[in-house]
Amino acid sequence: MKKQQTISDFEGALKMSEICNKVLEGTRLILTYSVILQWRDTKAEFPSVRVNVLEKLFDEKLLADCSLILSNGTEVKCHRNVLAAQSDVFHTMLTSGFSESTSHKIEMTDVSEEGLSIFLTYLYTYKINTMVMTLAIAVELLQTSHKYNVSALESAILEMLFHKPNNWYSLDSALSLYFMTANVTAHSSLCEKMFDIIKRNTYGNGQNLRSSALYKELEANNPKEAIDLTFKLLEDAKI
Repeated sequence: MKKQQTISDFEGALKMSEICNKVLEGTRLILTYSVILQWRDTKAEFPSVRVNVLEKLFDEKLLADCSLILSNGTEVKCHRNVLAAQSDVFHTMLTSGFSESTSHKIEMTDVSEEGLSIFLTYLYTYKINTMVMTLAIAVELLQTSHKYNVSALESAILEMLFHKPNNWYSLDSALSLYFMTANVTAHSSLCEKMFDIIKRNTYGNGQNLRSSALYKELEANNPKEAIDLTFKLLEDAKI
């Protein structure tokens, strides 16, 4: 008897046929074979398309369901879920039974249209260009981000304002920022910087400070704050 032969690949079926043809007549030939099927996964290649969904929603106002109302009556469309996700203040306004939760309108009368546009752009895309930002817009964004507790934006604006050179600020702008940041612990470094600018612009008998339109307005409307600043300047001069 011939030695048993094992043919492991299916293509060996041709070899088996040759063996059969060579055996002698009268010989009983038993062939045992098996077929092994292997499944090979084909990796499908799909084109990679990156789409910023929130940016698309913002640009195209897709299914916008909320309006922000400016002081001039302009309505800016946006999405409640984005506002609520980015700000716990907005979340409370829109979900806790306040009028905004039913009207889907939020009054933002203390920010300009340009400032609001930059604010919303940040909420949707986290993009902001502080390099070309004006002081007025930066102050608006600092106020707005603090008011609505958008801490990452607030920190970015604080850092930008703190690192601007002193000559970037007028006396009036330094006064405005000083009083805006005086009672906010997180803004203490910027407040100190503004005080230093005010001090450098106040010389002699303080005539430069008293000639400031903003300081005159402060004396008329909030004399206590004006007096407190004057005493602080005097105390600092003694040191």
